[in-house]
Amino acid sequence: MTFESYVEMSDELSTIFAGRAIDLVEKRLLRNPFRRREILSTRRIVYAANPT
Repeated sequence: MTFESYVEMSDELSTIFAGRAIDLVEKRLLRNPFRRREILSTRRIVYAANPT
């Protein structure tokens, strides 16, 4: 993911969620095992593209 696409995705998600701040974190960057386990166990897919 390029920095430009990261910023664009963050802006689009913020717009979708009525201007709320969005934190995007790549799974590979979650190094703290306690935080990683908590985040991955409570994550929700908000939008998934339908591959055609």
